[in-house]
Amino acid sequence: MATVAEAVDILTELVGPLNQEEGIRYGKLTAEITGICVCWMATPQAIEFAQGKGANFMICHEDLFLPYGKLEGSEGSADFLSWEINRGRLELLGKYAMA
Repeated sequence: MATVAEAVDILTELVGPLNQEEGIRYGKLTAEITGICVCWMATPQAIEFAQGKGANFMICHEDLFLPYGKLEGSEGSADFLSWEINRGRLELLGKYAMA
């Protein structure tokens, strides 16, 4: 299996450079991928589904955190990682050692 970094390299070869709002939002680039889940959004249900299928790498259409663009420096709440939805996602990702 490939590492997260190798998967990102393959994706960028296929689609070109990632935009500023795209890329790895959680996990380690050196993590070994055990399976991949493709989803619209990293909802708790999607994270649970991925874990149940043995996938530790998720490719999502929507950003992992709300509000969108916060990691790129947009205006917004300074405590966005403590928002219930963001905190819940982080807890599940950590619990299942998602890449």
